[in-house]
Amino acid sequence: MTDSDVDILSARAGAIAGMKELIGQPFLILDTESTGLDDIAEIVQIAVIDHEGNVLLDTLIKPSTAINESGRAYEVNGIGNKMVADAPTFDEVLPKLLAIIANKVVAIYNAPFDTRIIAQSQKSLTEKPYHDGVTFIDIMMPYAEYVGDWNDYYGNFRWQRLPGGGHTALSDCLATLKLINKMAATNG
Repeated sequence: MTDSDVDILSARAGAIAGMKELIGQPFLILDTESTGLDDIAEIVQIAVIDHEGNVLLDTLIKPSTAINESGRAYEVNGIGNKMVADAPTFDEVLPKLLAIIANKVVAIYNAPFDTRIIAQSQKSLTEKPYHDGVTFIDIMMPYAEYVGDWNDYYGNFRWQRLPGGGHTALSDCLATLKLINKMAATNG
């Protein structure tokens, strides 16, 4: 499939329509920063805002193992061991997170990553799974369709970096909200 075979305008229109539908209801935005990208990475910061930009949760998280301060994640988010030394663990924050997101629509830029990191960070076996009753919406894929940069090799739209994000959980939540509103305000 090539650019000419892909209905880029239709995909963009679908992304815009999806964002218009999203902003027509109350929703939350969640973001995390982590110790890495692998299957043992954990959350070091989490934030949740509502659809108006009000901060509902913004905290550093002390992971169960030391942060590799020579690793790529540290280079990106700058969150090191001294910063999280007195922070709560994820299991200590989890009840508050569950109360905030219960039965809500939660938008996330790159939802598959953040939901995986949340699951990996949950060490407690006594809490219910964090996703019960939550509808997660990935914003990265509609934004890729909105931009419309088709990748023939992979057969999909190229993923785009979150514009305006600052690599803190809260700044990325606010950038995601701005992006959602921008896409929803687009005519076409």
